[in-house]
Amino acid sequence: MTLGETIRIVASNAVVFAILQLVASTWLKANLEGSILHGYDRRLEEYRRELDRRDRAAAIAELFAEWASESPNRKTLNRLTWEATLWLPTDIVRDVHKRLSNSPDARDVREILVEVRHLLRGGGDDITATEIVHFPRT
Repeated sequence: MTLGETIRIVASNAVVFAILQLVASTWLKANLEGSILHGYDRRLEEYRRELDRRDRAAAIAELFAEWASESPNRKTLNRLTWEATLWLPTDIVRDVHKRLSNSPDARDVREILVEVRHLLRGGGDDITATEIVHFPRT
């Protein structure tokens, strides 16, 4: 093998190595960026779900607070009741409607709040109705 052939082989190997290095670094960079982006997207989605849970919890709390107030606003009560009716499961909707209508077989507000809490938090919670503070109308 001549010196020229050796130089050509070394040069071609260097070019192949440089191309492989470029491809590998580009792939690694893209993979890392994708992984980081996926992590951020997942956290953002979890944050959005948590905000949605808090908004729904606040709406139920506002509904019962308005209903229990001295002079409830009928428009607000209707809006909050109808909104809750759109997302709550059927059994809780029926309990809410019975409570708001003061039906004789209506459950206590605190019991309904515990049910909604379990729904929003996915269960796994041992809060009971007796642990929720309620200031009834006087």
